[in-house]
Amino acid sequence: MLAYSEVRRASHLKALLTHVIASDTCEKGMLGILNQSFPFPVTYPKNTLTFPFPCDTVTDGGGWVVIQRRAEGNADFNRTWGDYKNGFGSFSGDFWLGNDKISLITKSGKYELRIDLVFNGIHIFAHYDSFSIEPEGHSETRYRDDDCYSYRRRSRSYTLPLPYQLSIGNYDGTAGDSLRDNDGRPFSTIDKDVDSSGGNCAEEYNGGWWFVGCGYSCLNGRWGAGSNRGMEWRDLTGGLSVSFSEMKFRKVT
Repeated sequence: MLAYSEVRRASHLKALLTHVIASDTCEKGMLGILNQSFPFPVTYPKNTLTFPFPCDTVTDGGGWVVIQRRAEGNADFNRTWGDYKNGFGSFSGDFWLGNDKISLITKSGKYELRIDLVFNGIHIFAHYDSFSIEPEGHSETRYRDDDCYSYRRRSRSYTLPLPYQLSIGNYDGTAGDSLRDNDGRPFSTIDKDVDSSGGNCAEEYNGGWWFVGCGYSCLNGRWGAGSNRGMEWRDLTGGLSVSFSEMKFRKVT
């Protein structure tokens, strides 16, 4: 028969495991777990949202909501606006969580962004101390000066649609700040081109992204492609592709 102290210890252990396995939070300092999705150290916390998401429990203290992974080339990222809006792929392989979900979570507080990459067998990362994307219907009112008469100008306002506009903070890391030029840009896909280039960057890269022009970065580009068409992180790869990328964000406490 178990002694009282052993029963109490077992009870406490059971309570701890129940909290860890059925946790409704994804936050820094959580106990790291390796589950059936190994080698990706994630768990799937119960939460108050209407959708599941993978949570990285290990990297830099854990608590990262994973929004993108390219590790095996087993998901097609040449997708439509609706696909990127809702998400696609498999949490056990390559996937995109979904722009609606990312926007909803990041609007609930302040978040930081981490991007883990592998290039030529070397693991590197980029970190931004703030991160959010606006909702699909987001727009901004802007002003321009129009010639009215030769001696006078007047400002006219116009509304600029900026669906899923990206916002990032200060950079640190080892991969280079290749997302900086994409800050403030809306999301573009093959069937909804809102980039600032003369062409369709999503069509050129075969993937949706916050394009400013066809360059700088596109981690949703064509798997394994070179010549500025692949999973590019310009400061690191030039025009080549990384062989792994994982994007994740965490609430700043």
